[in-house]
Amino acid sequence: MAVSLNMDDFRELGKLITDKPTYIQKLGKFMKKHNMTPDSVPSSKSGSTKYIIHPISVAARASNYGYGQGYSLREYAIAKSMVVWIRYFDHYY
Repeated sequence: MAVSLNMDDFRELGKLITDKPTYIQKLGKFMKKHNMTPDSVPSSKSGSTKYIIHPISVAARASNYGYGQGYSLREYAIAKSMVVWIRYFDHYY
């Protein structure tokens, strides 16, 4: 399920991913606030550029550079071996 976020919310998600990957409660609140599930594919658009999350570059540009349409939160967690996230997703979803 694709979820479109405004740039501020997308930045906040990026900080949760990179700066505080173990703060699972904050991630859970963020997901609930934006009606997201672990299988949601977050993206944001700025001008004509669409940003997605991707294991190579947290805020990659979609499709133009071979990154595809983005990863879901679960796929990202698996690709980056984020065990805390994977356990959280398995337990609550």
